[in-house]
Amino acid sequence: LDALILKIGAAPTVLRCDAAAEHTSARFRLYLNTKLIRLELAVPGEHHLNPRAEAAIGSLSVRARVMLAYAGMPSGFWEDAVYYSCEIENRMTPTSRHSNITPYESFTSRQPDNSKIRIFGCFGWVWVPRGARVDAKWADTAVPAVFLGFAFHLAQRGFLLGIPFGFAAGVAI
Repeated sequence: LDALILKIGAAPTVLRCDAAAEHTSARFRLYLNTKLIRLELAVPGEHHLNPRAEAAIGSLSVRARVMLAYAGMPSGFWEDAVYYSCEIENRMTPTSRHSNITPYESFTSRQPDNSKIRIFGCFGWVWVPRGARVDAKWADTAVPAVFLGFAFHLAQRGFLLGIPFGFAAGVAI
């Protein structure tokens, strides 16, 4: 929320969200009070009272399911698929029918660079730094990986790549 306030130069006056624990904690309420933001909680189980948010969640979920199915990836990668689906929507989908401005442009005042968009689950390579190689002379300089999206939500620039066969996910620039 602080990043959003810094970006737009003003704090919202009202925050509407569900009654999840992270939104009802004393620490979060104190934070909102210091920013003079009023908290409005949705009624539990009454999804029809927040149709725009529910429609957005449904749209992202459908896109993420399609991405996972097309890539032949297990549902364990749903979080990465949702993040990437949201990133694609913010970069490509206009804010309204009568506008050619995307949410990304509206928020940053510049057009997104879509040249780095890739197909979710496509094949790629991750470079292995010389110090991490078992045998510096003959070891592989790169390992195969699967594209999982961008690493922006991890506060990093670059691609998020999953390395199969027991290796962790990493960020490649």
